[in-house]
Amino acid sequence: MNILVVGVGAFGFAILKHIGDNQAHTIYAYEKDEFSINFFKKFRKHPYFFNDIKLDEKVIFVSETKTILGAIDLVILAIPCQAIPQYITEMKDFLKPGVHILNLSKGINNKSFKTVGEEVADILGEFDYKYAVLSGGMLASELVYGAPLGGDIGINEIETGDILKELFHIKALEISLKIGEVKNIELYGALKNIFSLIMGYYEGKGYEGSAISYFFCKYFDEFARLVEFCGGNNFTHFDTITHFNTFSLGGDLLTSCYGNSRNRYFGKLLGMGKRVQEIQEIMKQEKKTAEGFETYKGIYPLIKDKEGFDITKQIGAILFE
Repeated sequence: MNILVVGVGAFGFAILKHIGDNQAHTIYAYEKDEFSINFFKKFRKHPYFFNDIKLDEKVIFVSETKTILGAIDLVILAIPCQAIPQYITEMKDFLKPGVHILNLSKGINNKSFKTVGEEVADILGEFDYKYAVLSGGMLASELVYGAPLGGDIGINEIETGDILKELFHIKALEISLKIGEVKNIELYGALKNIFSLIMGYYEGKGYEGSAISYFFCKYFDEFARLVEFCGGNNFTHFDTITHFNTFSLGGDLLTSCYGNSRNRYFGKLLGMGKRVQEIQEIMKQEKKTAEGFETYKGIYPLIKDKEGFDITKQIGAILFE
């Protein structure tokens, strides 16, 4: 199988390390930044992250993808969700019929409020492709070193699930297939970023363990209403608890809200009194992107006059007013 990973940030690099070490497939990696791609080719290391990690020689770095897409069986999207529509639009005429597309990003379009899967469907139309999403509590800094982690793969066709489960499933990474759960999983990943940003805000205000747990529990029902508002499952309280034990909901929430995540970091800086522009500059210098900010920016105008979103509105007003 020929695999193309689009985007070699921290998580894209960790994915390349994971599949490069454990699979015998031909693996291509695309990164638009010229300095980075030259660095990868020369040193097989990341110029900004994990400088003690080297990628397997089977990973082939490329500076464009049009000439190889016709032979690619699996495209793994590891770029921010806001960049995916443009990439798919530019590449749709070069894709191999029957190609599998796996989304790793965790966000939704902050204007249309469509998930990545819905946007890809709009762009590709009747073209023959198979779509899936991988999500869970998987920080790049842990995945790259082989820590025991778990992820859910949302699929519509079992054939795609079998291929991806075999690709990703090793002793250190447990994979669970979720048939028909693509939209819910993408919404969990996107809206979880808002959850994490808010928890980071309270941390930045000086609150610690017990208080953060209080805010976590208090915000959880509001999060469930956000999922429903965006077109996900119509959760009852019991349904939410039942879904919580999945990697893509509970695992991702706990990791992002309590682990070393970018969205928590963004919120923490906000709670410490930094302005949004300052935070964005800090994160840019550190080569980090907090997708939760863009998702929040899109959802805030839609819920600011609605009942049941008190915390989302409170922190949103600090961010956007």
